[in-house]
Amino acid sequence: MGRMCISTTPDTANVYANHLRYLSDTKLAYLDGNVKMTDGHATLSTPDLLYDMQTNIGTIRMAVKVVNNKTVLDSKEGLLLRRPERRIF
Repeated sequence: MGRMCISTTPDTANVYANHLRYLSDTKLAYLDGNVKMTDGHATLSTPDLLYDMQTNIGTIRMAVKVVNNKTVLDSKEGLLLRRPERRIF
């Protein structure tokens, strides 16, 4: 499978990854391979991401980097909460 982009609305976040496995019964998305999420203000980069479409919570268990203008945050793991707009590392 090639590189893909998933757009979410209404917050217009775009998620890019080399691979996606979506389990429709649990609404879990497993993304891996150069995962990037951008909302126009910041870009989150990580090797893989588990995203729960029901709760809008993403779990990052590997290295993660968030770049926002001149600010760069590196962490070993993180939790992404899309509503409200918040990231926990």
